[in-house]
Amino acid sequence: MPIYLVFVVNRSGGLIYHAQFHGAQVHPLNECLRLASTLHGIQQISRQVSPVENADDIGLVGLEARTFRLRVYQPPTGVQFVVLATPDMPDEVLLGILRRLHLLYADYALKNPFYVQDMPIRCRLFDIHFAKLMKPHIVGPLE
Repeated sequence: MPIYLVFVVNRSGGLIYHAQFHGAQVHPLNECLRLASTLHGIQQISRQVSPVENADDIGLVGLEARTFRLRVYQPPTGVQFVVLATPDMPDEVLLGILRRLHLLYADYALKNPFYVQDMPIRCRLFDIHFAKLMKPHIVGPLE
């Protein structure tokens, strides 16, 4: 039940953090940027096509296929946390990981006085705690 890919996408659709793990198809950075912005656009469109108007609707929250499961978590701040995993990974586990990732972002990126919001996350403590969070859910070393 490994996790293959993690994205953190800012409110504008820009990729501010990504991690790819052993066993997944490796995507170059430019392709990750394109995937993140496309996913952001699809999520925004899905909010607009909803037949029921709801202010709390964040749009696309998940996508399931034979070979993968994608889960999106978007807190009220608008930053999106995305995880791509094997299809047998339970949705509750993925959502729990994304919520803990959001807490790590709040604790180690946003509280860092040198971090500028919506810019790429370059915080050592965030990386350390992210690796601890992901270790039980990946196969092989962190890349």
